[in-house]
Amino acid sequence: MCDTEREKMHDGNWYVLCWNLHISVDTVPLAPGLILKRLAEPLTVFDLAGLGSRGFREWAMLEPLLPLATTELLSTKDSDITPGFDTLNRAWLASALLTLRDYTKHLSVACSSESWNTVKEIRQAVSSEVLTGVGIEKSNKDTARKKKPHYQILDFHRKLVLNENRKDSEISQDDLDWIYANYEAFNQLCSESEQFYFSLKASVDWRFAE
Repeated sequence: MCDTEREKMHDGNWYVLCWNLHISVDTVPLAPGLILKRLAEPLTVFDLAGLGSRGFREWAMLEPLLPLATTELLSTKDSDITPGFDTLNRAWLASALLTLRDYTKHLSVACSSESWNTVKEIRQAVSSEVLTGVGIEKSNKDTARKKKPHYQILDFHRKLVLNENRKDSEISQDDLDWIYANYEAFNQLCSESEQFYFSLKASVDWRFAE
């Protein structure tokens, strides 16, 4: 799905599910309008299956990643300013800067219009409806259900080329400070220079392999 189609589908905050990205506290700011948050509880395959009833057909692709999918990156709509990236691509830029700081093993695997912390609530609601006799088919056609969060798999690869000095630990305060101090400069340079943007893209995409 292209960026314009996403914007038509949803015009608010985006929550990006992150894999193998760890923090020592519940929330840390990466830039204005960008917050990295720990999930309250690990997601389970049953939670994802609940999303399948809400139209998230690719939910099974996330199953192997669940043990390390413990954080989400919130990108708020009010941070979407010009010149610069739109709301979802601001999350991509944060991921790119983390890669430049040698957190090369992390991935941004899926996005949602609501927090991934709500996934368990959705699964519990589906289970409750089935148990009370509403029925899966009727429940899926419920108009209120269609107003629930939008979910989508983001582009990622199953094989990574890893550098020797990669960081697998929690994100250090020095790296958080560096990203916060330099984020808007990178954002502006990407919007003003295609050459800089494509150079940055190449500098983070080297780690992806078929």
